[in-house]
Amino acid sequence: GGVGEGESLYFMSEPEKEYYVSVTSKKMSYEYSYGEDDFSFVEYGEMEAGQSMLPYTVKMDSKLMPEDEDGYSLGGEEEEVTEEDMIAAIDASARPYQIGESAEGYIQSDSDQDWYTFVPEENGIYQFDIPSPKRDLPYVQIAEVAEFIDEETNKTVKYLSSVASNMDYYSWDMELTDTFFAGLKAGKTYYLAAGGTTNFDPYKITSKLAVKSTQDQYE
Repeated sequence: GGVGEGESLYFMSEPEKEYYVSVTSKKMSYEYSYGEDDFSFVEYGEMEAGQSMLPYTVKMDSKLMPEDEDGYSLGGEEEEVTEEDMIAAIDASARPYQIGESAEGYIQSDSDQDWYTFVPEENGIYQFDIPSPKRDLPYVQIAEVAEFIDEETNKTVKYLSSVASNMDYYSWDMELTDTFFAGLKAGKTYYLAAGGTTNFDPYKITSKLAVKSTQDQYE
């Protein structure tokens, strides 16, 4: 939030475990990473609470979260996982999605990712909207499976390539937006992924064909 506005913090708790809440105006260091695998950033810095003539209030609430919808999450693997292993795991857990429908769920933890798979029926530019939650938007991206030839082994290697996302790379703070567009091809399989930080409120993603048939006559 901004000046005079509230802030929210979410975390997953464990039963029978004691937690402490600390409120301070001291400087605190932070490390924040954002972006996509091929275009990611890590930001380091310090932040300090501003002064206020108004007293603060702290409210704590809890909510029983549903089980992870697809069972897929980042991290936690002891062995090295290849890109093709990750694609296979996503294929096994991804839920089917149709353009024009709503994808809904919860981000149960910072490592949680919900994956969907869909096949557009028409070439065109598609619009994806995230009407909820109103705050702390999830990071949403469209991806496809691409291939390259490994020069050392001369084998074809598959990897996930990002097509579009709701990360606004042209804004100063690289904010997440509630609307983004993606150029998609008919009959091709794409992945829709939602992730981010733990949130009390469920997310909702909708889509529609915004501009039909964008095939370049010179391609």
